[in-house]
Amino acid sequence: MIRLKAYKYRLKPRVEQITQFDQHFGHVRFVKNWAIALKERYYRRFGKGLSSRRLQDQFVKKKKLSKYQWLSDINSQALLAALMDVETAFKKFFNGAGYPKRKKKYAAWQSFQTPQHVEATTNKIKLPKIGWVDCVMHRNLPHNGSFLV
Repeated sequence: MIRLKAYKYRLKPRVEQITQFDQHFGHVRFVKNWAIALKERYYRRFGKGLSSRRLQDQFVKKKKLSKYQWLSDINSQALLAALMDVETAFKKFFNGAGYPKRKKKYAAWQSFQTPQHVEATTNKIKLPKIGWVDCVMHRNLPHNGSFLV
């Protein structure tokens, strides 16, 4: 049995970092909604599901288009984690959970994951493409696993 632990830290971002957080939230929301829509279209057209590998390949193609160059403004690991979240939601759906919902801009809960390259000191956390963010650390950051913002 795998046991997962979650730690919550209060972040205190500067004004320019708040803008970067908003960008991360928006880009991840876009990727999740795009992936859900693509999987729906693929199923309607071909009658079978789209594999996670093909979904990632489609995303990489989309990201290389000049129209979607803005997706490179944030940490790519956060976008790939969003694709994996969609895959997990569909797996849960086929095991009896509800259908994956599209994400809304004004939802009370917005998040993104940074699976790698997170550093911490006693009162700061370094996030990729955002930099050092002040925070209140009530316990040490675990050295393995991802970081959900």
